[in-house]
Amino acid sequence: MKRTFTLLAACVFVMSAFAQSTVDVVTGAGYANEAYYSFTGGTVSTSDRTAWDLSFPTNRYGINILANSGAMVELYTYTGGDISAWETLDTTGMTWTPLYNSIASWDEGAFMQNQVEGDDFDYGWGRYSMANHHIVGDSLYVILTASGSYKKLWIVDKDPNSGANTWIFKFANLDGTDEHTDTLEADPYMDKNHISYSLESKQVVENESTSADWDLVFTKYYDYTIPYYVTGVLANSARVSLQEVSGVAQADYETFSESDFKDTISVIGSDWKTFDMGSMAYVLDDDRVFFAKVMNAEGTDSTYWKMYFTAFTGSSEGKYTFEQKLLDAPTSTGATLEISMLELYPNPASDHITIVLDARGDVRVRMYNTAGQMVHQQAITAGGFDQHALSIGHLQTGMYTIIVEAENYVSHNKFLKQ
Repeated sequence: MKRTFTLLAACVFVMSAFAQSTVDVVTGAGYANEAYYSFTGGTVSTSDRTAWDLSFPTNRYGINILANSGAMVELYTYTGGDISAWETLDTTGMTWTPLYNSIASWDEGAFMQNQVEGDDFDYGWGRYSMANHHIVGDSLYVILTASGSYKKLWIVDKDPNSGANTWIFKFANLDGTDEHTDTLEADPYMDKNHISYSLESKQVVENESTSADWDLVFTKYYDYTIPYYVTGVLANSARVSLQEVSGVAQADYETFSESDFKDTISVIGSDWKTFDMGSMAYVLDDDRVFFAKVMNAEGTDSTYWKMYFTAFTGSSEGKYTFEQKLLDAPTSTGATLEISMLELYPNPASDHITIVLDARGDVRVRMYNTAGQMVHQQAITAGGFDQHALSIGHLQTGMYTIIVEAENYVSHNKFLKQ
């Protein structure tokens, strides 16, 4: 998993611009498709938005299973028991609250929403096993599929160990008929963030483009802050961070603050447009622009883009029209960037854990066990994109917190020593 962290106090960049272009991204009548888009390559691919029900992370240590809320898929934790109630599940009087994907991060899928707060070994749908280093499913779900049928579902097991990277899950009709257990091998799809699955066809669905090829996805999703199903734009936060600036002249404004870039996937989102009941048409904000910072495939450099929307047709053809512009490399008029990217891998780890930083200056690293005792500390002098391997072979098996600090910056991350 990759998370982008930004640090700067009011550090403003002024950009010199290249040519501006007008772009159309079409998702089809009734928003039938989701469209994966690259600032450099245009629309990379489109796929049937309703073709899948749930989506599994391909990363060996990924746990964030998504539900296809944009296709009206609804996920419920069964309140009548855990997996021991598989044979006796009863939905009589079902008035449960559905679980939805986070609109802030791909790392917080619907299946994680019932995790026990403060329990480092609980992941919502299952628990980490110290015995075999699997995550063993302990939650029983009811799911309304994209095709409109209810099924019971059990995520049985995730094996992250070397040579495996498998998901095992079981599902059936509510009355127990058409029971099916499947094993999904994620390694063949490691070039994608997620690989999806249809409970109706019992087939893998390759809806997502290769992660290195797309920056934004134009899609439909459930926004629980409204709450409502919306059409909008989400970011590939593995390589893209965004910021929004309002109250400016769209055509001319090209100044942004480096510290305001965020890895929140819904920075662009859906609220740059509103539906006017009088004209029965969408009205677009005319004073809002977005800036995108796109990391290259090697993780060694970034490009900057400006975009703003000029038209949206709605459900008639699902066409988004916007202006985009590649901006020249920034020239700082403020402080030096401290930390703009941090990643830990592998997780779980046995001998070493590696910190990936985009940082300049002195960085302090501390590790704590679950009892709050500091078990390791280290100073790092960072000079840009770099990797730093930390030895953890001497630590006992268990969960640890790693704290990375720089001036006016602190990040807390957990990892598992196996």
